[in-house]
Amino acid sequence: MLPSREWKRKRFAGPNYREDHRKWYLGDSVSAGIGQGYTAFTRCSSRTRRATLANDGVAFRPHLVKQVENLRTGE
Repeated sequence: MLPSREWKRKRFAGPNYREDHRKWYLGDSVSAGIGQGYTAFTRCSSRTRRATLANDGVAFRPHLVKQVENLRTGE
């Protein structure tokens, strides 16, 4: 879950919240940009998204590695 202005307005709607709870502030953008604040995603999904950006939009499916073997030495 990546928050947005619309999400924040809906999330903090109702009589229990003041209008300033519903506003989107610059600090909300900064927090979301570094993966803090109202964000909710796993480390793996976060890293996958960053890797996709680093690979010019090419996404690779992450997978677990049981072992790594050197083809020359067999280690």
